[in-house]
Amino acid sequence: KIFFITPANEGYSQEDYIDVGDGKKLIPGIKKTVQFIEGHQGRGANNPSVIIDGMKVAFHKEQTVHEKLEEIMSNRIASGLKDFDRERCAAVIKGLDCYTKYTDRVRHLRIEGIHHECAENSRFQLKNEETSTVAAYYRERYQMTLKYPKANLIVCKDKGNLNFYPME
Repeated sequence: KIFFITPANEGYSQEDYIDVGDGKKLIPGIKKTVQFIEGHQGRGANNPSVIIDGMKVAFHKEQTVHEKLEEIMSNRIASGLKDFDRERCAAVIKGLDCYTKYTDRVRHLRIEGIHHECAENSRFQLKNEETSTVAAYYRERYQMTLKYPKANLIVCKDKGNLNFYPME
């Protein structure tokens, strides 16, 4: 199976890769298989043949988790998700890979779910025994003010531990 991740570069038009919702778009591709086809001499005279079929498969768009969840919900989620909406969104994004970009190195994480609290309220213990909210930690540690401090945190597994990260 081969997919054209950038279909416009391969001669496809915008109609060939449409948005299907939930932060996904259909990507055109081809599937190549070898099958036996009955020859002109009838049964038992099979010939191996290469079969090439066109196909389209939905791929997740490359976007922030916050943008993806807004597409799933079809509205703004900056003030957080209700329990039902959180479960609905978690079903779509669980298992997806994501990457952090707020440090000098890019970290690869796998999404496990969506936390019920936001960065402004969720507290954790620092190495010096003090506690901090996630929003305050990002502000102090990375000099980064979160755009959506009231949005839910995502849960990712990192080195066997479950950690909470901002969606943005």
